[in-house]
Amino acid sequence: MSEARARIERSRELSAPIDQAWALLQDIPAWGALFPNVETIEPPAEPDAFVWTMQPLGPPGSKVQTVYGCRDHADGGRHTLSWTPIEGVGTGTFAGR
Repeated sequence: MSEARARIERSRELSAPIDQAWALLQDIPAWGALFPNVETIEPPAEPDAFVWTMQPLGPPGSKVQTVYGCRDHADGGRHTLSWTPIEGVGTGTFAGR
């Protein structure tokens, strides 16, 4: 098993009302599909959780496909969304906010 840790920070300013932007942020399959290299985003058998399958990456003959499960936590008062890994789901883990 190999482990790679990365910290990615991005911000965007939207010219949209906060309620409209927050509604989109809570629709994981809708905005998640805009991420590069996302193949599918599927809901598993539990609420507020998704399995993300990334497109295979790497040189021909050595491509690796990453799959990870995340549970999302929405805080409507602060308009923040965070993710925690679902133990035992997929080939990788992802956490963020």
